[in-house]
Amino acid sequence: IYRSDDPSGANPALIAPLLSPNTLQFIDTNVVNDHPYYYYMIAIDSSDPPKESQPTAIQSATPGAKPDLPPNPPTTLLITSADRSAFISWTAPTTNTDGSPLTDFAGYNIYRTVECSASGSQKINSALIATPNFNDTGLTNGTQYTYYVTAMDRTGHESASSTQAIAIYGTKGVKGKVQIRNIYGTPISTGYPLIGQSCMRVLLTDTNKNILASGYTSNDGSFKIIYEAAQQNATYTVRLPITHGSGFPYTDPMVNNESTLTLNKSVVYNTSSGILDVSIPVIGKSPGIGDANCDGNVNLQDILYLKKPYNSTSADARYDKNADFNGDGKVNISDLMIMKPFYGMKVDVITPNPCQR
Repeated sequence: IYRSDDPSGANPALIAPLLSPNTLQFIDTNVVNDHPYYYYMIAIDSSDPPKESQPTAIQSATPGAKPDLPPNPPTTLLITSADRSAFISWTAPTTNTDGSPLTDFAGYNIYRTVECSASGSQKINSALIATPNFNDTGLTNGTQYTYYVTAMDRTGHESASSTQAIAIYGTKGVKGKVQIRNIYGTPISTGYPLIGQSCMRVLLTDTNKNILASGYTSNDGSFKIIYEAAQQNATYTVRLPITHGSGFPYTDPMVNNESTLTLNKSVVYNTSSGILDVSIPVIGKSPGIGDANCDGNVNLQDILYLKKPYNSTSADARYDKNADFNGDGKVNISDLMIMKPFYGMKVDVITPNPCQR
């Protein structure tokens, strides 16, 4: 390891003896605080005489200097959708990623996508935004827009993306919430926690499974799908695409590792206008939706599985956690009701097996 006082690495000094191949770090203690140093390394082999590699790129360090870290991301994005526009607001960060006060705040960037992932979004502000809000105009009604915000400091460090917020405007359609029964979470008084999952695509189809419109879930699992052609008293279906490896139940045969789950097959649009609120069952993985034996099917075998532990509690010897679908410490009629909307369905089998033996 060589050290120089010059950014070019000129006139270096050898500061470390020959280090073993397994040594992957070195602490230089013979330094002066607030003085910049420039380091590079050379590797050698065991031949005689040894051959040297080319030098590494030069890296600088200033001992005693406080690292300049990026801000934490903005939080609590809120959106109000309107005709061809969306008003986005958020809470400003006050600290850097190490918890130190954010004293060199410069502004915000806002990113937008018609998909869902932050990786596919585009920055829509031409200059840094000074205040924690932004009015986005010129949008297309019925199109779902997903927004992310970052904070910038004066040295050009950009924070990680905020959580997403979704905007969509229209006069007809459906809305609901896709929640997941988290069988891996710590049960609360009412059982396994129910969580939302962002960026799940939800489909609105006709009764022949033709896709009419779609939308993505937000952080809490809520979604809104705009379909201006909705007819009063017409029947529609809400579906969720399922990919092999997700562990979720599915309604249609799995083809090329993809299927769909029918969340509500009889959505009657019983209003002349407006966004209809749709009932959606809580989904989950095998024992979270009724597949007590984790064989990939919700069927009579699972009902028979419940026979032995039925009406037991977690204090009883015959209690079986796999039969306690809602995780409330009891095997009873509530668990049968959880199974009901998924009875007859296949379940994506995953590894490790979520059933607890």
